[in-house]
Amino acid sequence: MNFLKRAILSLKRQLFKTILLFTLIFLLGILMSAAISIRNAIINTDYALRQRLPAIATIHVDEHRLQAEQGLSDEWIYLGSVAPTLIREIGTLPYVRAFDYTAWGHHFFSETLIRTFNTDLFLLAEHPQENAIDRESLTIREGVPFEQFTLKGIQHPDVLDIEAGLIDLVLGRVFCASEIADGDHVTLVSQSFLESNNLSLGDYVMLEYRIYDEFTGRENSFDYLIATKVFELEIIGVFDHTLSVDAILSISNINEHIRIVNQLYVPNRLIESVIPFYFDTFMEMNPEILRDLIDIEDIEDMIRYENIVFLLNDPLDLESFVREANHRLPEFWVTSDLSSTYADMSSSMTTMREIADALAISTSIATIMTLGLLILICIKERKLEMGVYLALGERKGKIIGQILVEILVVSIFSISLALILGHFLASEISNTMIRTDLIRQSEMDRITFVLADTPEALGFRHEITHEEMLELYDTSLSLIMVLIFYGTTFAIISISIIPPVYYLVKLQPKSVLIKGSIG
Repeated sequence: MNFLKRAILSLKRQLFKTILLFTLIFLLGILMSAAISIRNAIINTDYALRQRLPAIATIHVDEHRLQAEQGLSDEWIYLGSVAPTLIREIGTLPYVRAFDYTAWGHHFFSETLIRTFNTDLFLLAEHPQENAIDRESLTIREGVPFEQFTLKGIQHPDVLDIEAGLIDLVLGRVFCASEIADGDHVTLVSQSFLESNNLSLGDYVMLEYRIYDEFTGRENSFDYLIATKVFELEIIGVFDHTLSVDAILSISNINEHIRIVNQLYVPNRLIESVIPFYFDTFMEMNPEILRDLIDIEDIEDMIRYENIVFLLNDPLDLESFVREANHRLPEFWVTSDLSSTYADMSSSMTTMREIADALAISTSIATIMTLGLLILICIKERKLEMGVYLALGERKGKIIGQILVEILVVSIFSISLALILGHFLASEISNTMIRTDLIRQSEMDRITFVLADTPEALGFRHEITHEEMLELYDTSLSLIMVLIFYGTTFAIISISIIPPVYYLVKLQPKSVLIKGSIG
């Protein structure tokens, strides 16, 4: 009788031990299946969440680290801006589709234009305000007969805010490369700004750049006005920025919306062009004020560029991009994306991953020790049978093969059932635990601070509810997960049968048959 038939007969004859072996492997297999299922679900969910992220990253100062460093040294640490040369270098990384950076124009005024402001939006806020006013309006705040407008300089002709979905172009066109390079007097304004001021596409906006003597007097006061320069900007495009009214709005979101619709997009070069005028004005009045800046030749070195935004080809590249960009940035500067949107879900999944890892490790150790001991005991009880086979001339290899077949047959059936049951239990339990943890986190009172120049601070959003996150928690049984489970389980079983196999290798038929023992 060949060893395969002997293995089958042995399983039938020793039914109790077969059931015991089956039960042990089945129980341990359930635990291993649960651990692998959870890890697989976490990997799939993380991938799905990252795929949905906007492929946006920004550069900003790590305020937490900077404050901690200043607290330790008791010294003020001054940080300049990231140089445009470095921004352009990071922009050459293969992950980057487009990038932009901003020179802000803050001292532009008009006595005829008004700011756009929608009081009705505040009625939709979380805490409605019936008498909301535009607190950024100079006419309201300071009672002066003019308004101040912010010009947002851009370097990317197609306007990255449009490509990234922050705003939508509704009329006209974006900039061309020559307008950006030459700093032409052209602008993009919002639809609501256009309507509030009775303007049309192709009209001109008159803004006055004013220099006040802020060193000795009060800004925005005619008494301290030193010089002015008029800018006539042609409206070449109109954009719209919308707020989702499906959910309750926060006051901060509304204020951010008002800020965006009141800013005018212009080429960076246009804003940079006021610096020579600024220098000439103060050089005539007080050269000492600008003494440290006289030797600076490149205008770019005098400006603090902000709103440094990178639009990537694929959101899955964010992790690699952040790592490489951070490697190039000076101290205290970091790169951020919108992955904080998934902070609650990530925290819950991290907890589940830790549980799954602990379960996998403990199950592996328990399987190796328990299964190895059980098989060794069973073989020792059958040493007389093995001795007879050897005495009759059977090779040890075939006897070992018989034992392996017995274990393999039981293992295949037990771990196959364990795979299905373990996966089902893991799906139900992990889903419930994550849901409970998300509810707990949502009920916690947390104060969140939005750091300057992070994607959130620039107006980029990625709205997703906890329920939507849970829907992405993918616990499906994939082929890769099945292969990993069978591969891992059989590897552990293989390790556990090493001591019994070693015992068989050392088995001597004469010693078994004559002495009834071994060793």
